[in-house]
Amino acid sequence: MRIIRLLLCISIITLTIGCEANSSLNNSSIVDSNNSLVENNNNSVAVYNDIISKIDTATYDEIDWLSSEPTGGVIVYDRYKYQDVDNDGMDELFIIRKYVNTEKTIFNSINSFDSLSDLNNYAIRNGFISESYKIIDDKAEWLLVDNEPARTEAFGGGHFGTYYFLLNNGKIAKFYNSYWNETLVIYNNLEKETIITFDGDMETGKWEWNVDGMRASKNKVKNIIEQNMKN
Repeated sequence: MRIIRLLLCISIITLTIGCEANSSLNNSSIVDSNNSLVENNNNSVAVYNDIISKIDTATYDEIDWLSSEPTGGVIVYDRYKYQDVDNDGMDELFIIRKYVNTEKTIFNSINSFDSLSDLNNYAIRNGFISESYKIIDDKAEWLLVDNEPARTEAFGGGHFGTYYFLLNNGKIAKFYNSYWNETLVIYNNLEKETIITFDGDMETGKWEWNVDGMRASKNKVKNIIEQNMKN
């Protein structure tokens, strides 16, 4: 009877050690899965490298792309960057371009601004998302934000368009405007976190700031911008 009990105790101890070992392996796997799969998964690297090898590095004239006003500015390729913006453990690929103006008329300070367009001009000078991709089933697909590809598209020969920016805290910002509205949406994990608008009244010509649908002061907007956009 004592022998049986002894064998039973040994079996329980062995089983316990085995479970702890399996637990350690599982924890190790979890840690590994939180690392960048772009760095660890050869298939992902190969897919992204194929895109990187085909990046159009040509320089674009500002006319017919960002604005109809010739200011001596051009769009240049800046860099590509890996970043996990949706926290799924796999890096997304961002192609970054920037606006280079040979004249000093463009807004270039984040500390003082009169509109969201000013901030947009500041941001495009520091680099905007030209294209972005995500690995889905070992294939590179467009990174979607609100079911639309996160890529900057400005109307040829016009002042309006949609611009995307990779913020310094891993979030993404989207800017778009019309004659009487300017909107900046900040996304966290690809979900809307903050919506800032600068709205004009066609009849009075007055403009006001709003954050998430509530009227806000310019200082509040400035604080939000500084927390998210400052390089």
